[in-house]
Amino acid sequence: MPRLLYPGHREESKAAKNKLEEDLYTANTSPNAFVAAYVSKMFALPAKDMPENKRRTLTAEEMRSRGQEARTARVSGTIQSSAPLTPLNGVADAAQKETGNTDSEVVLGFARLYSGTIHVGSSIYAVLPKYDAALGPTHPTNAKYILTANVEALYIMMGRELVPVEEVQAGNIFAINGLASKVFRSATLCSPGTNVTGHVSDVEYLINLGAVNRSVCIFLFS
Repeated sequence: MPRLLYPGHREESKAAKNKLEEDLYTANTSPNAFVAAYVSKMFALPAKDMPENKRRTLTAEEMRSRGQEARTARVSGTIQSSAPLTPLNGVADAAQKETGNTDSEVVLGFARLYSGTIHVGSSIYAVLPKYDAALGPTHPTNAKYILTANVEALYIMMGRELVPVEEVQAGNIFAINGLASKVFRSATLCSPGTNVTGHVSDVEYLINLGAVNRSVCIFLFS
């Protein structure tokens, strides 16, 4: 990480100059750690392939329970023997009825978290590559390069599968939903964390990893 932040620095170690660098160097996951993640690309998946929209396989206990319910209902005459059972994935079916389109896509960000912990439902800054850190977040030139996004969903990537999670800690590669129409290629995700005490200026935790020398960007996902 020191060589990533300071490409011209030849030594393996370099003393942290501030809390942000200290959190990055140590991959700090505590609640008061500054959050810094790099989104290297955006990708689209068919909505039907999202884990929350897939039909879940019934467990043996659930199949027995449903069979008992069906037998009881047939005996009582409340349903016919050919009546279908209600699917477990009611949310997915409802979403398809509402949109009327099973071919829609969901756009996710592919990212790695370097410090802090990201939670579903939290708000986060998306710093675009053209953000100029030397000008600061309040400069008019930077206004269109720093956006606020809501973390709608998080996924740990297990091979080709996405596993929904409520939070992601530093050191993990993950996918994030909530950046569509805001981030089109890459961005740095930043926030002050969830348990920071006292006032924290935006400039203290904002970082633009996309502005790092491209020759060393391989370290972002190594």
